[in-house]
This record gives sequence, C-alpha cells and structure tokens, in this order.
Amino acid sequence: DLNRYVPGDTFGYVSAITGNPHSSTLIAATDCIVIRLTLESFFEYLRKNPEVFLKIISYNAEKLRAFIDHIHPDKKDKTGSEDSPEKLISNAKIYLEHEQSKLACFSLKKYLEGTFTKEKDPDKVYEAQAMLAKENPKYTLPNYPYYSDDSTFVLKKGDIIFVEDEAEDEYFYITLQGSVKISKLVDGHEFILGILSKGEIFGEMAILNQRSRNATAVAFEDCVIQRLTANTILEKVDESILTKIFHVIARSLWYAFQRVYMLKVSDPNVKLYIQLQMLIADELAKPESEKGKDKFVFRFSLQELLRMVGILDINSDRINEFLSDQNLSFSHGLAVVKDRFLFDAK
Repeated sequence: DLNRYVPGDTFGYVSAITGNPHSSTLIAATDCIVIRLTLESFFEYLRKNPEVFLKIISYNAEKLRAFIDHIHPDKKDKTGSEDSPEKLISNAKIYLEHEQSKLACFSLKKYLEGTFTKEKDPDKVYEAQAMLAKENPKYTLPNYPYYSDDSTFVLKKGDIIFVEDEAEDEYFYITLQGSVKISKLVDGHEFILGILSKGEIFGEMAILNQRSRNATAVAFEDCVIQRLTANTILEKVDESILTKIFHVIARSLWYAFQRVYMLKVSDPNVKLYIQLQMLIADELAKPESEKGKDKFVFRFSLQELLRMVGILDINSDRINEFLSDQNLSFSHGLAVVKDRFLFDAK
C-alpha cells in the first residue's frame, strides 16, 4: 500500500502528463465520487484554487524526499538526529577532501549564520569557525546580481544556490536560462540527482515541508534563476510556466519511481543503460519535445553520468560493455546517443 486518498486529493496526473504507464494500481476503498479532468481543465482548476496547487506540490515534494531518502539514506549523526545542523560541518570536511573549497566555505558559513530548530553544539561552532578561518577567513556568502527584478538572479558556472543540510528557508526556484546541477553526498562522494534545464523547478521540498535542504544546487553553466515563495508563485508565474511546473513534478515522480526500481539491478552496465533510457524518456515527455527524434545530446560528461548511478571507478572493466558501445559517445563534456532506435533495441 502506497497511499490512501481522501476528499480533495488529486491523482493520475503523472501518467497523464508524461505519457508513461501508471506506476501503481488504484482501487476504491469505499464508495466514492471522483472527478475526471482533462489536463487543460486540470490546470484551469489549479489556477482558480491555489490551495490545491500548493497542496499537490507539498504532497509530491514529501513523496520525492521519501524516494530520495530511500535511494540515498542520510547518515545520522551520533545523536541519531536526521536534521542535525552539525551535518553541515561533516559535509564541509568531505568537500575539502575533494578540493571543493567554495562548497566547504559555503556550508560552514550556512552553519554559523543559520537558525535551526535544533540548537547548535557550542564546541562544533568553535570547530566550524576554526575550519573557516583556516580555509578562507574573509569568506562571505555570495550576493548574486539581479537579472530583471529582485526575484531573478544571474549566476556563473559553479555558483552555489544552496547546499545540502542548510536550514530551511522560504524560497524555491525556477531555471529561466542555462542549467542547474542537483547533487547529494553519498558515502563521501558526490551523487548527481539531476541536471535541470530551462523551466524546471527545484528547492520546493524544503520550503513546503519545513525541512533542511535535501540536496545541493549549483549552476552547471551560466544561468538565470527566479526565486519564489509559496505565497508569490501564483502571482508571478504565468499559465505556461504553471503548466511547465506540473510537467516537471510529474516527470520527477516518474523518474524517482525508476530510480527505486534500479536498486534491484546489480550489473553496472545495465544501470548505465537504464539511466540513459530514463533521460531519453524524460526528454520525450517534455511538452516541446520532438517525438520522432533519434539523436540525443546531453550536456554532461561520462564521469557525471557515472555519478548519477553511483559508479566511482571510470577505469573499471566492469563497465567495458557500455564503454565499447559504438552507438554512444562521450567527449567535450557531452554524452551522445547517436540512434535512439538502436539504443532501444539493445
């Protein structure tokens, strides 16, 4: 059993939006009345009922968090707390080990300046201060330039938007130009959850569920992002973006289901093929997608693809089958599937 829906709940739109089969079975538990909507009337209904819009985003944000936690369970600190602010210090140590000074300093600063539901350990505060003083005593949190108004910002490649485990805040974001990388630390290494392009939403899980950030968001390339709150999104976002947001939510849920299924796969070659297949299906689910498209070019490297499935050793003979596939190429930071139909057949 995954869920029980009560009056006011909405279901079925993931399959309707993505065009993929239903991922679960739905049966009436009691006598009930349901309303069946087309996508057009669904979006119109949400526009007129913002409380339903926010409820659906909040519900699915929690659902996505549960999927991510299942795939990549967070390590608890010594007190057993999952939302300990001191995790920011642990993360900073990992970033320093991997020579990612900007992420380490950002994490330490967010720890020192953040307000958390759990009180900070005075000894850990001193440790964080000492670490920051050693790495970069003059570090300050970035203040990115405005693009068109005070809710839209310009970022350069590598600029940090938020980091995993920082305190919750009221903002979530939409990518207007460029792309953003979402990642998570797993067993001391970066695991890429996704690379989000124009129109995609991120950061909603924290602000709608009053939890610390579940992942890190960094500009994957030069980009423009819009910062919104739950209260302003319906005022500032037009109909086309609202529709896009729900496409993103539906695709994210479908993607999360596939990642859970992938846990059963042991062969790393198969994992990589499944990951690419999911990314192709994700592209085809976008409203503007060309459905008959046969060549797909993704703006990430082989190393980044490996990190999407948790493979750290690029030289391993265990992925030789995948690396020797002539239908695939990896160069200049790009991953290319030359013929989607040959790929599907394999």
